[in-house]
Amino acid sequence: VAAICGRRLHKAQAVAVARSIPLAVDNITALLDSNIDAVTLALPPVVAVEAAALALERGIPVLTEKPLAPDAESARRLAATAAVKGITAMVDFTFQEVHAFKRLKQWIIGGQLGNVRAVNISWLTHSFAHRSGLWSWKVDGQAGGGVMAAQGSHVFQLLRWLFGSVTLEFARLDCAATVAITPAGAKPAADGAMLILK
Repeated sequence: VAAICGRRLHKAQAVAVARSIPLAVDNITALLDSNIDAVTLALPPVVAVEAAALALERGIPVLTEKPLAPDAESARRLAATAAVKGITAMVDFTFQEVHAFKRLKQWIIGGQLGNVRAVNISWLTHSFAHRSGLWSWKVDGQAGGGVMAAQGSHVFQLLRWLFGSVTLEFARLDCAATVAITPAGAKPAADGAMLILK
């Protein structure tokens, strides 16, 4: 690791010292100017999309955590930029490396489950924001947060990996749990989703 960037310089510097990282900065431009070979991003989507765009425009490969962007169109623009420039750009989806999912893929390919015609996925989890009653970008509807960014993206990626392309037939989203922690004037992100895919 050649450099680290953080919103609070003193925290970035503390991590740099603890991990023997040569450079700590507090803005993406300084990071990208530091003669790096690649960048990995772990940022809220409204910031990640800007940072990824800057890196790609400079020809720097990008590995980013999900969600990559606050909306599909922004993500498509980043993918197009990477493709046109011939730059490696990836989103870090790790669930296909989980032993249980690898085994499931083997069973599907090997026919042990027969001809799979339908799949029912129930993914139940409570976010740290909901458990703690804290407002953050992860539950902010204007900042790209919500269940689709947090878990839905994993479901779509896994389904595509396991079965091929899917199309959305029906979606119902709700934000009942988030409304309870939403500050006045803010937009709660969806915290529940019921999807039917084909």
